[in-house]
Amino acid sequence: MSLASSVNHYKLENNRRYHTYRDGSYWVPHDKEAVELDTIAHHIFLLTLNDKLFLAPLQNPKKVLDVGTGNGIWAQDFADKFPDADIIGTLDHSLSPGGYLEQAEICPDLESDDNSIPKGCAFEQGGRLAIECGERSGKALDVQRHIKSWITNAGFIDVVEEKYKWPIGDWPADSRLKDIGKWNANHWNLGIEAWSMRLLTQYHD
Repeated sequence: MSLASSVNHYKLENNRRYHTYRDGSYWVPHDKEAVELDTIAHHIFLLTLNDKLFLAPLQNPKKVLDVGTGNGIWAQDFADKFPDADIIGTLDHSLSPGGYLEQAEICPDLESDDNSIPKGCAFEQGGRLAIECGERSGKALDVQRHIKSWITNAGFIDVVEEKYKWPIGDWPADSRLKDIGKWNANHWNLGIEAWSMRLLTQYHD
């Protein structure tokens, strides 16, 4: 396998390492901390989905495309579970008839059931600001609000949307949500700088 020289180029920005491939098109760093962040998110998804790697009703999959591969951990786990499958960890523009598209998105602006994140608080302002900066950068960060209609409008049928809650911290009484909350608190502690640094330094007034 050969890689174009640009794929291996990085630059430092605010003491974080960023990829220079399509320089500026992605706002999250590509460094050791970012790899750890992807690993934590992957674990939270497994906790959320009861150790399932996907929800689509796949039977003996042969070809799998992981779009937005990140650190590759999902693709590696999939390969371990389905060793006969051909897994591609990159972007493509085709899907075989009868195939399944599954997409997972995380909400950048926090919500609460009991108004413990009221309008105007730091968390509410931070989420709103992230979405605004994303728009200025040409990226939609509130994809989760639109993804079902986008997929449906693209021509897919039998579109199913599942929503899950990820608490932050170990406050839930439910043991499963408590475990997710512990991991998600770590996810936020490690991720807040990675998610916001480039957006705020380049696209905030």
